Amino acid sequence: MIDYDKIMNTIVTAGKKKKDIFSGDDYLKTNDIGNTIVGRFLPNLKDVENTVYEYFHHGWKSKLDTSGIFQLCPNTYGGKCPTCKASITGWKGADPVAKEQSKYIRRRQNWLANFYVIEDKKHPENNGKTKKIRFGKQINDKYKLATEGEDAAVYGSRILRLDDQGCNFRIRCEQNSESKEAWPTYTNSTFLPPSEIAGMTDEKIEEILEKVIDLKGLFESRTFEVLETELNKHFFSNDVGTPSQPQVESAEIDNSDDIPMGDATQSETKAPEPAKAAEPEGEVDLDAMLEELKGDA
Repeated sequence: MIDYDKIMNTIVTAGKKKKDIFSGDDYLKTNDIGNTIVGRFLPNLKDVENTVYEYFHHGWKSKLDTSGIFQLCPNTYGGKCPTCKASITGWKGADPVAKEQSKYIRRRQNWLANFYVIEDKKHPENNGKTKKIRFGKQINDKYKLATEGEDAAVYGSRILRLDDQGCNFRIRCEQNSESKEAWPTYTNSTFLPPSEIAGMTDEKIEEILEKVIDLKGLFESRTFEVLETELNKHFFSNDVGTPSQPQVESAEIDNSDDIPMGDATQSETKAPEPAKAAEPEGEVDLDAMLEELKGDA
């Protein structure tokens, strides 16, 4: 006799597991307050352009079953996004309820990279392993400063080397304030002078670089229609009143850019000081996007 309830339970469980794409031991946990992690960014020799993979996303808890909803925003690859359209239209509109709800599905921006862990103080089992590291604007700004900004002459390609000419990146996860609602901040993270990695050999370097993970291939690209259906079902459903808080998958990264689109105030956000590090998308960009969206209506 076929147990259809068991089959359905397996399908539902598998579906939820697929949405939790950032779980697993291959991701580096960086949000332990007080922890320090030292390691090096790794180049992807098979796909150099995506050594650091930038992506946009939306995340919230379903109003139907409270499951975590994750959407890779089509803006990542130049496509049009129904969730961006709904969020921006609601935020710029006159309806205060729609404006408030738009915050829950706002677009976020993060980056992924391969990272060789030299020392993880709180999790020494990570030492000597390659992990995927997911980060936000604070760490990305430091990466850009070291690779194409004022510090490029000092660091540059050295941050990708595993030999004694390479430079470690030290991640300091600290508490941004003494309040109960404090969150991790990475403002004191920094690149270090060139140094040798104990036990590192040419053979080991080749082995590490050969196993670098394809970051672009981690995400599934879905059509506008599929994303719109998911949005209507799990966010604009009439089964529940006010939507739940967003499913912020950036819990293990700095969320300095985790702010509502077009919101110039700090009181409604969790953007750490200084304010300049958390500037929202400009009004000009929002207006331009709205004009573009009018053509899609």
